[in-house]
Amino acid sequence: MAASIKDYYQTLQVDPAAEQEVIEAAYRRLARKYHPDANASQEATNRMQDINEAHLVLQDPARRAEYDSGRRTLIEQSRAGKTEAEGWGASGEAVRRAEEESRQRKQAEAYHDRGNVHSGQGDLDRAIADYDTAIFLQPDHVQAYNGRGMAYQRRGNLDRAMADYNRAIQLQPDYAETYYNRGLAYYYQRDLDHAMADWDKAVELKPDYAEAYYNRGNIYFDRGELDRAFADYDTAIQLQPGHVKTYNGRGIAYQHKGDCDRALADWSKAIELKPDYAEAYFNRGLACYYQRDLDHAVADFRKVLEVTGDPALRRKTKSMLVRTKGHRTYAPRRGEPLTATQPIPDDVRTLVWQRDGGRCVKCGSQHGLAFDYIIPIAQGGSNTARNLQLLCEKCHQEKGEYLI
Repeated sequence: MAASIKDYYQTLQVDPAAEQEVIEAAYRRLARKYHPDANASQEATNRMQDINEAHLVLQDPARRAEYDSGRRTLIEQSRAGKTEAEGWGASGEAVRRAEEESRQRKQAEAYHDRGNVHSGQGDLDRAIADYDTAIFLQPDHVQAYNGRGMAYQRRGNLDRAMADYNRAIQLQPDYAETYYNRGLAYYYQRDLDHAMADWDKAVELKPDYAEAYYNRGNIYFDRGELDRAFADYDTAIQLQPGHVKTYNGRGIAYQHKGDCDRALADWSKAIELKPDYAEAYFNRGLACYYQRDLDHAVADFRKVLEVTGDPALRRKTKSMLVRTKGHRTYAPRRGEPLTATQPIPDDVRTLVWQRDGGRCVKCGSQHGLAFDYIIPIAQGGSNTARNLQLLCEKCHQEKGEYLI
């Protein structure tokens, strides 16, 4: 095809008029040849992904009809362009090429925009197909590479996502959104140094990029650099006062610093902005539990169960409800001051970090680390190295700690 979307018929090695039975038989034959169980090479893996993509479209009559329509349109446009050029001289050919390029760029933008719609609806296969077409029509379409990279990332294919982000940056080195998205891909691969570098670049290119400040703040928090974390969280909120995730993240940082009042204020603000924010209810409930404000803790934990269907969060919340109800005998009397955590001294932080080797003491991870009280201050624990340990985010959550 001179101008086309991906040729799914060529991928499955069948005629465009093939019956459904022929398509299914071709798919099974190719799957036996390129399936990872039969061929472990990277080339076979990529080929199998293309085969699955083609089969996903051609097995569905409605999607196949939509695909065939777009395929025919591009073929007809290609043929029409050739016919018009036959009677033109050199200058006419230059005009024709310019008009053709303009038409293709408009078509590419339309496919890119529709890909964004499909992506927003969660239909990643159709989104990727539209981004493919946009890139075919306009090979330097930076936004299409960025959009396709995001779709691949959401589908868990980080290698292809990274390839698209790298290509987008190569084409447009000052495109902040691609640096931000590539930073997320690095973060998911636990490559915090490269993630930090990309988010540094994103805020350099786009100083009002609240989301980039928020995520960079999370890395600073993971590394125990609280002052820098607070600076980024504060900037994100100044730029975007309704950024609920930043209030939640800053609340966790305040709680680790021992400033419970500010932590509670941030979680309450997050809930005010997003009344169904289950993680903020959970974190506020956990703080109330550690302060022995058990009535409010129970109220927040019950609210979590009311607003979320996440099985893992529901299990943690039910566990905390059991623990809270079991400690009701320790609730403070009216007028008794609440017990709060105290700031961890810098020398204690350094000692614990060096002692634990900068790794989670439970699983050895170096990602998402935070200082954890073995015995909470509210239950009589001390603010010393003996009562502190490094835990990663996953092990914190398994223990019932704060949720970002």
